[in-house]
Amino acid sequence: MTLRLLVDESGDSRTLRRLLAAAGHTVVTPIDVGLLRARDPKIFAYAQAHGLVILTRNPRDFLRLHAEH
Repeated sequence: MTLRLLVDESGDSRTLRRLLAAAGHTVVTPIDVGLLRARDPKIFAYAQAHGLVILTRNPRDFLRLHAEH
């Protein structure tokens, strides 16, 4: 099973992206999609609209956003 991931700025690293891509997963970052330094609601909306799972080191705000939708 492959995943479609959006790795947010707090969790982004070249090594992580390389390993995930090598495992066959789709990996995008906010900078890839024009959302560098965007606030969490905008990142969440983009991920939701494009069927992406958010990978982050700071899940608290995204959990709140998820509960609201």
